[in-house]
Amino acid sequence: MPITSSATKKARQDTVARERNRIVRDDYKKASKDVRRLMLLGDTKKATEALKVAYSKIDIAAKKRVLHKNNASRRKARLAALLKTKPEAKKSVTPKKTATKKTSTK
Repeated sequence: MPITSSATKKARQDTVARERNRIVRDDYKKASKDVRRLMLLGDTKKATEALKVAYSKIDIAAKKRVLHKNNASRRKARLAALLKTKPEAKKSVTPKKTATKKTSTK
């Protein structure tokens, strides 16, 4: 618990700022996930449109200092690189066999 009045005020300000930053952070994360999801589905046309939205959300987060500018740049570059890769057809993934541990009886 804050003791002084200035510490109490700072705690209130931090609560408001945390909520404001969470909204911005959720926006750019959701936009990035949309691009990834569309690429997995193989829909490059919609993924390109979603990439523009993701760029905008990431730039807004960087402007509001929720993200560092270099972090924002890296995220945008990785999304662009993902879009450049050819979409692969979904492969049926077979589970790997787990090795059984041999125990010795003594």
